[in-house]
Amino acid sequence: MTAALRQERAEFASLNKFLQASTQSTSEAEVYKHLLHSLNEMFAPRQVIILKLHPEENFLEAAASLAPLPSQSSNCALIEEPHNCKAVRSGRHFVVNDVGAEPLCPSGCAPPEDGSYYCGPLIAGGIIIGVVRLETVKDYWTQERLRLLESYLSGAASALSNLSLLDTMKQRANVDALTGLYNRRFLEDYARKLLAMARRRQQPVSVMMIDLDHFKTFNDVYGHEMGDRVLREFAKTITGKMRETNLAARFGGEEFVVLLPDTGPDACLLVAERLRQAVTSMQVPSGTAEKSLPQVTVSLGIAVYPEHGHSLAEVLQASDTALYESKRAGRNCTTIYSPQAKPVT
Repeated sequence: MTAALRQERAEFASLNKFLQASTQSTSEAEVYKHLLHSLNEMFAPRQVIILKLHPEENFLEAAASLAPLPSQSSNCALIEEPHNCKAVRSGRHFVVNDVGAEPLCPSGCAPPEDGSYYCGPLIAGGIIIGVVRLETVKDYWTQERLRLLESYLSGAASALSNLSLLDTMKQRANVDALTGLYNRRFLEDYARKLLAMARRRQQPVSVMMIDLDHFKTFNDVYGHEMGDRVLREFAKTITGKMRETNLAARFGGEEFVVLLPDTGPDACLLVAERLRQAVTSMQVPSGTAEKSLPQVTVSLGIAVYPEHGHSLAEVLQASDTALYESKRAGRNCTTIYSPQAKPVT
């Protein structure tokens, strides 16, 4: 009895240590790392595979493993039909205590040649977010070991779910709900870090200010619902014409800002003109059989750090001045900042 109590206390201490570590983790990878380490210490398995469920694309993918996955078992790294996995289909664990004698899971994830294995879902809030599989010796899985293991999986699922929720909340805090672009607060925080990095590396950063021409009039004539549709289509158009290293944000209303790291004025001008022409060619569906919406145009202003300013506020002000010059010149054109700026049409 004393030995049993001692073992129970050790198991509880190990579980509690894992739960504390997982709840303090800041990424999925960190949770996976703690889970693999704890399962290895507690159960001494031959292999542990953590599979993440991608609900939109509908597949299971190996996110982490205790031992490297053998190259010939590539089908174990990806399960294209999750419901082939019994743990996903039933929402309960699946155990094979003797690989040589019992029916195996039809998922196609190659089982061990001998021994036993456990496969159980990671469930958070009633939603399956992944699967964990352990391979070990024959006849290993007792009810006591299953209960202990599932306490680990429950803690891991809770930690992963909390991280996902936190990421969603951060994303919502940083993203403009209408256009899906970053918002002004994120832009300014990101830009300050970008300028600090550019200062250390002595590299330029271009700032492009974009404004939709006559947008307030458009809203008055066609209504805010159509105006919102134009803004969404505009955001989709410009993001499709930029490099992944560039960042676009909604600055406010119909005004947008694009940051281009390691980009001087001439290269930025080429990007600006490509965006301007893409917007001019943009087809915005009206949603009715009536006459299509009129052509949308934009005016753009460019300023470059550190040539046109040594702080974010200065560069934004310079790009806004250049934008004003584009509007003064008749709109639908691009201007690079200078004390006597002339627009490019």
